[in-house]
Amino acid sequence: MVFAYDQFSLFLCNLDPVHMTTAERAPASVRGTHDQGLSYCDPGAENRNVLTGWVNSDFAADSDTRYSVTGYVMTLNGVPISWRSSRQGGVTLSSSSGEYVAASAVAQENAYLRALLSDFDRSPLGPTCVWEDKACVYGQLTLFLHNPGPAHMTSAERAPASVRGTHDPGLSYCDPGAENRNVLTGWVDSDFAADSDTRRSVTGYVMTLNGVPISWRSCRKGGVTLSSSSGEYVAASAVAQENAYLRALLSDFDRSPLGPTCV
Repeated sequence: MVFAYDQFSLFLCNLDPVHMTTAERAPASVRGTHDQGLSYCDPGAENRNVLTGWVNSDFAADSDTRYSVTGYVMTLNGVPISWRSSRQGGVTLSSSSGEYVAASAVAQENAYLRALLSDFDRSPLGPTCVWEDKACVYGQLTLFLHNPGPAHMTSAERAPASVRGTHDPGLSYCDPGAENRNVLTGWVDSDFAADSDTRRSVTGYVMTLNGVPISWRSCRKGGVTLSSSSGEYVAASAVAQENAYLRALLSDFDRSPLGPTCV
């Protein structure tokens, strides 16, 4: 219960009845779990040293700082060996950005665990499978929690169907050969005033390296555009900024892209 009481400690100088009530109710979440725990065993040669991850992020859930919270769990042979839940280091401008920060955090943990297991001569079998959720969809639905209608409930029930049957597909990063190495490509699109509440347009883009996505985003624009052409121009500006950042990042790793980026 460390995380819950750590949050309560922020209000020790000015406690009110809500904090006291929550502090009293927190232990109820672990009632009846004293005989439960983690069991580590050998699953057999075929399933040995399988590293898997789950990661999630909310969007600006901390009402005091507007920071998002990242949570992840890494398992070895189906048993948790590393987990974390903490506020992100800065404010993200969209739920997609929050998910990207969370994915970065679990990728760093995955790299550390794979290196650690290799040092113990227990190198994981194959790439690490990391699962994310539909946070962007549910982030939009939370805007209507105070007065949800039938359409919102239907969307919440149908959202998981979009990933049904997709537990096998994933991203595979490999060396495509010297001629096609370090090729950076982008796709970008924008609708026009699709958000019925704010009349703002939505920008979406994907950046790939050697044909595999490495950066993506989908979020509302910062203001209202007066035409679809203006919306596309704002979207193009966003992907151009991301392209400049990625090219500089790859250059720092001595992996400068070959030629200009095709968007």
